[in-house]
Amino acid sequence: MNTVVDAVRNSSLIREHQHIVIGLSGGPDSMCLFNVLKSLSGELDLKLYPVHVNHKIRPGEAEADQAFVERLCRESGLDCYSVEFDCRAAAEARGETTEETGRWMRYEAFRARAEALCEQGVDRGISPSRWPIMRTIRQRRLCFA
Repeated sequence: MNTVVDAVRNSSLIREHQHIVIGLSGGPDSMCLFNVLKSLSGELDLKLYPVHVNHKIRPGEAEADQAFVERLCRESGLDCYSVEFDCRAAAEARGETTEETGRWMRYEAFRARAEALCEQGVDRGISPSRWPIMRTIRQRRLCFA
């Protein structure tokens, strides 16, 4: 993990005093990202805003993932914004695959969280930590410094 932390520290991916909306699925990729950002948060004065989306696709497992993420955030002193969607029903209604609809749902959850933070006056550079999502939100010009 030190290699990743050093790479982020030495790049222009993250700047001091950023507010970062971070997607946490509970899987290894998002947990690694969370640990990297958490380890840099003191040094760079980062504010982290975790978001977890439960697609309700894996009954039991999805709820366990959500509980894990919420507990991890609570233990880290962070408020987790959790959203639950019935992905299969939404995909059927939209005429899409569950993968397409799940992606749309995640983007909507990130957008909603970023907008809520903007409304609360958190506007010093909110940036989602997942780059495709960052691109989506930036295209909508949501409160970036």
